Amino acid sequence: MTDTNPLLNGALWYAQNLGWKIIATHGLQPDGRCTCGKTHADPKDIGKHPVHGAWQTLATSDPATIQGWWEENPNYNIGVFAKASGFFAVDIDPRHGGDESYYRLEEALGGDIPPTMTQITGVYTVRGQEKRGNHLIFNAPEGYTFPANLNNRGYSGIDIKHNGYILLYPSNHITGVQYAWDPDKAPWSTQIADPSDTMLEYFGRKGGATRNTFGGSGPRRDGGAGGLWDFVESMEDE
Repeated sequence: MTDTNPLLNGALWYAQNLGWKIIATHGLQPDGRCTCGKTHADPKDIGKHPVHGAWQTLATSDPATIQGWWEENPNYNIGVFAKASGFFAVDIDPRHGGDESYYRLEEALGGDIPPTMTQITGVYTVRGQEKRGNHLIFNAPEGYTFPANLNNRGYSGIDIKHNGYILLYPSNHITGVQYAWDPDKAPWSTQIADPSDTMLEYFGRKGGATRNTFGGSGPRRDGGAGGLWDFVESMEDE
């Protein structure tokens, strides 16, 4: 039997094909309110915070557990625990100048940021222009830690999600759009890149070493549960 909920099918696909550790986050009700039923002082928390307080422990690739979460509420969004899934994400937020900061960061690193799996996030109007954010996903070398953001380096609007989570397509964003994969850098056609040595020297830290202050993901596994390949085909058609 094929499930018709694209959020459930997406969560199962990421878990079974990429081995990612999935969490359920609150999503958006049809009227735009958070599925937690509470009001939020900061709108960015709407439809984005974990359903379970112990989400780091509960993050899983187990299909039965994932199915149970979306049976509780079909409007939950899809989260993935980055560290447990073996990657970190460079989160570029244009609301805080992240797009401009990224251009400067790329220049500072001599362009040594390899192309990798890339997700498109919320849509924002910045100085009269409509812009969307991005998640650039890189393999996390064993033993490395990463800062929560690059603000102290002068790159506002760039967060590093490692011991945290990101939301995944087709989750719904408070700005009225769905998260989406870059058509040329999607998980069904692109492997996650290793970060360059230059990137690791700049904002990575191994063991007790200090960070420098200068200015894939394994083989694919066949999916199983009904609806997964319909989910893939729907993504490829977009």
